[in-house]
Amino acid sequence: CPVTNPALTPRLFIFVCGTIDFDASGKLYLGCQSAIQIWPGGTVLSSNGNSELIQIGTKVVWRDNNQNLTGPYYLNDGCQSLGCVGQGVLSVQFNSLRLVQSQPYKLDVEWSTSFELQSVRFAVERSNDQQNWETIGVVPAKGNSQVVQHYSYTDSRPKAGVNFYRVREIDQSGQSLISDIARATIESKDEISLYPNPVKDQASLYCQGGFQNGTVIKVFNQNGAFVQQFRTGNPDVFKWDIRDYKPGLYLLQIQDMNTMQVKTIKMIRQ
Repeated sequence: CPVTNPALTPRLFIFVCGTIDFDASGKLYLGCQSAIQIWPGGTVLSSNGNSELIQIGTKVVWRDNNQNLTGPYYLNDGCQSLGCVGQGVLSVQFNSLRLVQSQPYKLDVEWSTSFELQSVRFAVERSNDQQNWETIGVVPAKGNSQVVQHYSYTDSRPKAGVNFYRVREIDQSGQSLISDIARATIESKDEISLYPNPVKDQASLYCQGGFQNGTVIKVFNQNGAFVQQFRTGNPDVFKWDIRDYKPGLYLLQIQDMNTMQVKTIKMIRQ
């Protein structure tokens, strides 16, 4: 029977790799925001009638009119907030989406696809509330592929707190499909940080707003003996070689020459 309350019915994703064969007068009812993706080689068979149908929420997205529905194709109820645009030729199949914090205050957005048809580009989108999204970068797509393709984009300016990410694929017709959502939390970006720590060969100090010109970095060993001193420019990262340092604990003193404030960070040389 039809879904009595589509808004409260669980959201389902159905991937058709083989064949769905409806009995005469057969019907499939799914909750709101559900989706069916028919992969290449997949088929929804007509039963030579006109009463068979697929309904998502309150919308009939397919009705048997003596025509088979073959992949690549997708069906959804047009829920724009989730990137749904109704039904049409499937232009991409997202395989994965993950976030990797490669440096402080920087996130690598990594995703892959297992199928692409006339895909043009991917727009990487970010939000703090999952309601308002902004495009932070664009990555060219492969175009046509039936093997796994890998993509990545580095967000060098994530906002403090919770960040949500998703990837929108745009095809040659201008239609778009959206990936699942991934989440990451960025701590306050006002502090200078050392990353990674322990350090093996090269130390890297990060300052989101950029170091002040002439900032002084002094290095002391665990006994308090002076080891080395540097003056920075104003990039947001300062790196130096520590391969001559003996393994152990070191203290970094970073002094802002404008405010004369000093911050101390512990560094472990592997």
